[in-house]
Amino acid sequence: MVSGKDRKTMEQNRKKKHKKLSRAGRIITDLILVAALGVAGYSGYKLYEGLSTYSQSKNVYDEIRETAVKKPETVKQEDSSQQETQEDVYVIDHAALSAINSDYVGWIRMKNSYIDYPMVQGTDNSFYLDHLYTKEYNYVGSVFIDCNNSRDFSDRNTVIYAHNVKNGTMFMEIAKFEDPSYYADHDVIEIETQECNYKLYPVAGILTNGSDNYVAYNFASDEEFMNYVSYFTGNSTFTSNVVLEPTDQTVLLSTCSYSLEDGRYALLCRLVRE
Repeated sequence: MVSGKDRKTMEQNRKKKHKKLSRAGRIITDLILVAALGVAGYSGYKLYEGLSTYSQSKNVYDEIRETAVKKPETVKQEDSSQQETQEDVYVIDHAALSAINSDYVGWIRMKNSYIDYPMVQGTDNSFYLDHLYTKEYNYVGSVFIDCNNSRDFSDRNTVIYAHNVKNGTMFMEIAKFEDPSYYADHDVIEIETQECNYKLYPVAGILTNGSDNYVAYNFASDEEFMNYVSYFTGNSTFTSNVVLEPTDQTVLLSTCSYSLEDGRYALLCRLVRE
């Protein structure tokens, strides 16, 4: 039989245990709350960092375009009262671009897209992955030619890289060739250097991964070159009306793809000097 004194002691112990449990519960709840706030704060910081990075890169490239690219103005034709815009006439100030960055090679542009950038070539293929044209650190990076290529597009195949940035900039629209219908309105890409102008005509585009050896510069024979071309045309995501001849030169535009892990999208184009 439990005495009144023992019953009182048991009740006091029960209350103490309840207080300890309540205190422990509050501590756990507080820790969970702190952790949640930390995750939310970190996520908010990363979001801000991403937006800030995009904003910086956009401002830099917009300023470069304003400084070095003269877009066509509306001109009045002598035999007409109507005004027409010569959309295809752009004047690139190569000297101004070289003054900003001595690694400057030329300008690349694709109609009906955001691709409208200066191109560079560094001493390696790493620096411009996370540096803007102005050489400021920014993971949006630059459009750059493979360091193993000649600057004058004299190689059999010249390789050009840029990121597939999720805000739609850089080479994001190269990855859009994964959609077979995209080619119809994007069948030519323009490159202008101080010495020469070029047209790139898309031949084939493949979805691949970082371990696939899809990059090549020169070939031992025309046959080897055509085997390389056949690999692309046989695996292309779209159908082109451009046919490559054994003596042709090409440009390969390479970017990231989010369609598979460590994905790449590589667009092979026929190079034509104007």
